[in-house]
Amino acid sequence: MPAIFIQTGKSKKDSRTARRIYSRLVLTVLVGVSGGCVNYTYQPEPLQPDSFYHERLSASVDSQEFREFLMQEGIADKWPPDNWGLDELALAQLYFNPEISVAIDSIPVEQADIIIAQQRINPDLNIPLEHHSDTSGDRSPWLIGFLLDFVFEREGKREARISKAEAGAEIARINVEETAWNLQQDLQKAYTDFYAALEIRKILAGELDILGQIISVLEKRTEAGEASEFEVSLNRLDYQKILLEITRQQTQVTENFYRLTGLIGINSQNFDEENIHFNEEYFDPGMIDISRPDLNRIALQGRFDIRKALMEYNLYESELRLQIEEQYPDITLSPGFVFDQDDKIWALGTAWMLPVFHNNDGRIEKALAQRKLMQGKFRQLQAGIINRINTGWANYLASVDAYRQSLALLDDSGKNLENIRKQHELGYADLLRVLRNELESKRLERAVFELKMKVIDAFSGLQNQLHQKLRSGVDFNSIILKLIRNRLTGETEQP
Repeated sequence: MPAIFIQTGKSKKDSRTARRIYSRLVLTVLVGVSGGCVNYTYQPEPLQPDSFYHERLSASVDSQEFREFLMQEGIADKWPPDNWGLDELALAQLYFNPEISVAIDSIPVEQADIIIAQQRINPDLNIPLEHHSDTSGDRSPWLIGFLLDFVFEREGKREARISKAEAGAEIARINVEETAWNLQQDLQKAYTDFYAALEIRKILAGELDILGQIISVLEKRTEAGEASEFEVSLNRLDYQKILLEITRQQTQVTENFYRLTGLIGINSQNFDEENIHFNEEYFDPGMIDISRPDLNRIALQGRFDIRKALMEYNLYESELRLQIEEQYPDITLSPGFVFDQDDKIWALGTAWMLPVFHNNDGRIEKALAQRKLMQGKFRQLQAGIINRINTGWANYLASVDAYRQSLALLDDSGKNLENIRKQHELGYADLLRVLRNELESKRLERAVFELKMKVIDAFSGLQNQLHQKLRSGVDFNSIILKLIRNRLTGETEQP
């Protein structure tokens, strides 16, 4: 290390006084530095499984914390609702589901990297201490001093590290939105499945009622010798099959209910099957007023994986910049003072790395290759998204077309049934014919309903490919931002 030394001499008495003062000064500096370096003290927080379990069980949609959160949305006066629709369930899910909390808690982890990136390199303090055997002339046997190393790095290095850390923090924020979206999609699917299970159970109950009437008519005709016991047995067998289907469907209803309420993140006892409300507008499978090019544009601008890929690309850009900045060496400035056997020596040195064997070429080439690889992955991601959007759009159109055709068939069946009923009123058709046509119409109604649910599933799948709702509803994005702010600032604690 190149250095400049200036040496001066004093009398023996002055030297002994200076040694005492200097020793005390060094001790004071050491004590002060060691104490001043401590900003945090360790506080243990052991996990309490039983405590967390009971807190989760006791969480309620009636809690004061939840009401305070809802006050920000202007709906606290209407809470809790008598009937739980999809929007109300989604609000509760955003607040109570622990996956949201975990995703939000990952943000400070990434934000800490920003603090780390902004920090400048601390100076090193070296305290040389030597003992000499030569003490002639009443000289002190000790060499003691302090040397400081200040490292000065290029500002571009810090800026590149900060840029990387900020991109990581933004990815964490996007992950919160993506987690919330995925949970809402699961909730929406469970909500739809619960609705479908209830409706199919209702349709099956209607079929069972009609079959019961048919069997009653056939039994009377068998007694009168106008029908065979074999025909009665066939209809009884159909009756038993539908009864079994209803039993299975009831199991499906219960399973779907607990799956729906379980996605909220709190005890399912907060809800009741009878209080789940279904908005008919949500289950309207009409065509959406949007074109396929618009769908592609929305997806390529708003999908979470697209936004994260852009942030990841920023990471690679920042890494490349950092490696290029590493070509320029950091400069170390080393001022110091040494007391060497009555001599007071001031020193000032500088040092830097010499790029003799390499100048960071390998890391720069790697960063360039990673950036190029990311460019290819991004194009691949876009191509895959467009393909899935086109497939989802075609599936949606096909489902809508099949549903419309089934509605036409159901309409024809209804008209035919109405004609047969009029014939029965006029005495041209017997009751058994009417009942059998009603049964066929009811079975056709079930098939049409299943096609309707396929349209809804296709529509939901299309929304999931876009990562965006195609029909208006609660603005969950603003709610998510408030959740993040409240969680990070501690304004509203979750239960």
